[in-house]
Amino acid sequence: MKFKHFLIIGLFFIPSIVMAITDFRPGYIITMEGDTIVGEIDHHMDNLEMSEKCRFRESVDDYVMVYFPTELKSFQFNDGPCFISKLRNGKALFLQFLVDGVIKLYSHEGEDTTYFFLEKEGLGFKEIPYKEEARRGDGNSYVYRSKKHIGMYAIYMNDAPELQQRISLMRKPENKSLVKLVTDYHNIVSKDRPCTVFRKELPVKLSFEVLGGTANFSTDRIDYNSGVQAGILTYVPLNMVNQYTFLRTGWLYSCNNDSKKSVSRIPLEIEHIYSKRRVMPKVAYGVNIYPYSKDITLALMGGVSLKLTKSIYFGIEYDIDLCQKVRPSHSQEKPTLIPSKVFSQSILGGFFYKF
Repeated sequence: MKFKHFLIIGLFFIPSIVMAITDFRPGYIITMEGDTIVGEIDHHMDNLEMSEKCRFRESVDDYVMVYFPTELKSFQFNDGPCFISKLRNGKALFLQFLVDGVIKLYSHEGEDTTYFFLEKEGLGFKEIPYKEEARRGDGNSYVYRSKKHIGMYAIYMNDAPELQQRISLMRKPENKSLVKLVTDYHNIVSKDRPCTVFRKELPVKLSFEVLGGTANFSTDRIDYNSGVQAGILTYVPLNMVNQYTFLRTGWLYSCNNDSKKSVSRIPLEIEHIYSKRRVMPKVAYGVNIYPYSKDITLALMGGVSLKLTKSIYFGIEYDIDLCQKVRPSHSQEKPTLIPSKVFSQSILGGFFYKF
């Protein structure tokens, strides 16, 4: 394959890299005046960045506004994390809201550790104190772990004596153990009042696609030329990138007209969708594994999906597999470093279901 061919492929995938810079998800903000504005919030930033600012737009065609903790009461992703504006050491930050009950629980992810905070009527808003460090004493090294956090829990939950033994055994403050402790306390002292536990991360929702079409093989490694191809694919959202990028895998089966010869392939690809409108172009890049012939090929895909309903899409795609010119075991010729020979091509259509 010539250099210009790789350049074309590279240009094909540049928009995917550019679009990964932002990741706007449905949500809403609450202003200092108490007004709720529905729109989209950029989730591409990590929690440390989101503690300092909120990038918000009312629609995909609207301009992006940047809000700081002094300008908003809170912001929340639909069915996802919630952030509240609070003062920490005199500085306004968006703290992640974890539990809203008799005791409210918050967290803030710093560069090296996560800080937690409790808030209760009559006792106010305070950071949970904890220190863990290496120390030396009597010629020996040991790890020092403070216990001030235990005393704080005991004070904030002194009206639940059945929890005091458990509190005395609490170790380093962590998200899972603190959420459990605070919700159990709420259910003891005020079980008739609602207690809200917010998601710490956006949920991972799998999607599935049933495909069918034709495939053509241009290699002598497989005793097969062309025929029908069908299968099912699973899409795993890569939330750490954005909501439009997925790991797609599954199983595709090809057979010729007399069904005497067949080929199976397992894709392992990264797919990116370029739009959230009705018509959505898509591309994928990765490898295909052929378990019977023991081939692993470079896989490229381009296609388009049409949104039929909120959860169902119809898509058409063109797939091409590239391989080395020869196998080392099959020829004395030196194999190519970069795949440059067409292994297979396929045109597929199918229905995609998004949960």
